[in-house]
Amino acid sequence: MSSTAQQIAPLDPDQAVVMVQDMPDAHLLAKNGAESAEKIYQQVREYAAPQVFDIETDKGRKNLKGLVRRVGSVKLRIDEKFKATVDELEKSIVPMRAERSRIKKLFEDFQDELKEPLDEWEQKAQDEANQVQVLRDRINAIRAMGDPIVDGRELSKSQLLSNKAKIEAVDLTSDEFGALINDAEQAKAIALRSVQNGIAAAEHLAHVQKLRDDVDIDGGDAQPADTLQATLKTPQQSSGSAQSVSDIMAESMGAGPSTDQPEPDVTPEQQVQCRRDALAVMMAFNLPENATREDIFKQIISAVHKGAVPHMRMEYSR
Repeated sequence: MSSTAQQIAPLDPDQAVVMVQDMPDAHLLAKNGAESAEKIYQQVREYAAPQVFDIETDKGRKNLKGLVRRVGSVKLRIDEKFKATVDELEKSIVPMRAERSRIKKLFEDFQDELKEPLDEWEQKAQDEANQVQVLRDRINAIRAMGDPIVDGRELSKSQLLSNKAKIEAVDLTSDEFGALINDAEQAKAIALRSVQNGIAAAEHLAHVQKLRDDVDIDGGDAQPADTLQATLKTPQQSSGSAQSVSDIMAESMGAGPSTDQPEPDVTPEQQVQCRRDALAVMMAFNLPENATREDIFKQIISAVHKGAVPHMRMEYSR
């Protein structure tokens, strides 16, 4: 027997039953109370554990069974006391939970009330930002209407003319675009200029194709005289042969001066001007660094056709 058990007075189970029934719930459930359930268990144990019964006799077995039932009665009374107390606590928890939810809701509603002006401002700012984005998307769409190339495919002249009509039909108002009206008008102007350039390029495409077939792209000799030949001349070059397109292309791409002797009536200043004009054409058309000679050739020919190079003109002969 432990020293702790020796300090606990034995308690007859029958007495324990009466004591538990008359005991206030608070005393029984108090963890460190003078008459807690744990203490009653120890007292009953101190009473019953030392008893010895001769189970070889009917009386001994009967007395042992009686003691077990008496201990069970104490257990039952304590368990009932706990159950009753728990039931009462659960009943009190229901309104407590409701009160908790009510108070929490009051604070949350008050928070929403305080935040209402801020929420309205943020919603308005978000709506304005969304509207601006919608307008910018439309402006970008207007600008894209003038693109001569869509999904890597060059548009035909008829498609470009159709797009031009659609661009011209776009109605821009300050009521719709507000502060972005200037951006919208600029996008429309860019789209018109782009689609017009595409139309002009398409109109000269047949000529460019023939010129490409007749002029040596790699800087070689021209094709036979019975085919269509193109030469670029400065306004002063009214007669005789002139510097070839392939020569000007080579010079505009950074190649060294042509090894051929210039014509007597072509001054060095005119040669330099031709090279500058060819380079300006490439820069104006935003050709990439890896542009092929054929790409450059097409742009130069198209630009000269449209009069974009004031110091050069195109002549055709058979």
